[in-house]
Amino acid sequence: MRYIDSLYYMYANQSNPRVSIIIPVYNTREYLAATLDSVLAQTYGDFELIIVNDGSTDGSQSVIDSYCVRDKRIVAITTKNQGPSKARMEGLAIAKGEYVQFLDSDDTLVPDAIEQLVGVADASGADMVIPKFWFKQADGCRTESYGLVAPEVTGREYLREILSGRGYWCVWVLTRRTLYGGIKDWATDMLLGEDVIWKTQLVLAANKIAGVDRPLIEYNDRSGSLSHVEVRDERKYSDFKKYIAWLRDVISANGLDDYMDKALAIFHVNNVCQQLSWRFFEGVEEELIAICRDMERYPDIINGVRSRYRKLIKAFCKSRWYGRCKLKLYIAVGKL
Repeated sequence: MRYIDSLYYMYANQSNPRVSIIIPVYNTREYLAATLDSVLAQTYGDFELIIVNDGSTDGSQSVIDSYCVRDKRIVAITTKNQGPSKARMEGLAIAKGEYVQFLDSDDTLVPDAIEQLVGVADASGADMVIPKFWFKQADGCRTESYGLVAPEVTGREYLREILSGRGYWCVWVLTRRTLYGGIKDWATDMLLGEDVIWKTQLVLAANKIAGVDRPLIEYNDRSGSLSHVEVRDERKYSDFKKYIAWLRDVISANGLDDYMDKALAIFHVNNVCQQLSWRFFEGVEEELIAICRDMERYPDIINGVRSRYRKLIKAFCKSRWYGRCKLKLYIAVGKL
């Protein structure tokens, strides 16, 4: 069965499920079956699975077709390639669940993931439930993500955790569907950072966020995935700068500058280090000097960064001349 575009889709299940699981797909045929199997194996069955094929050219559609005939809870949409934001919006437009759970098409859920997430949502009344997850590297090694600092937090508390490097921008969390109705900026023109735009609006709209203190999702960190950040081009770097400016504006508009002050300083350090790792050096001297000013209030904000970046920042704190010399040296010898 093949769906030509988003105007033609089939409601395979006319009931109102508790959860809408939405998976945007773009050229992930190699991984897609494992992802879909992990959803269909869930111990909690009151869900619909919405698969949005975002113009794949690698045969992903044939995998989707084979699953559509296996389970009546699957709804499939095929569109031209529009990018992750629009693909997710296509899924949201037909979602019927009380809650939405996004999943990338190369990641997997543990068998009781949805059961655990819905259970916490019901017990706490939270608008959003955030699990831990596994980061799985290509060599099979896994590391466990951060969890919430408390079983329940407010939206602004969680935003501060994200900015401080103890939370995540990803939208693969259980979220009350009505929160998506309040999104004003869908970041449909962005190739990078759409998760930041979405997640910020969602968490600030949430009255309560709860956590699950065990990994429920396995994120596969592979080259070419939607979340992979090792290689960026000029367009993506422009989006990177754009979402940072957007976020600062939103924080100011919500009167949260003082509340987020240290978290924003940490966020700035991490962003400048990311800029250096991508080898975009325009304006970076001023950014490093700004970090030095922030360190007068918060000396520990560079504690978590790599040694080479700490040394570079400390060089700029001694003098701009000394810092510039070290920056040029690091560029010349390939340390950046």
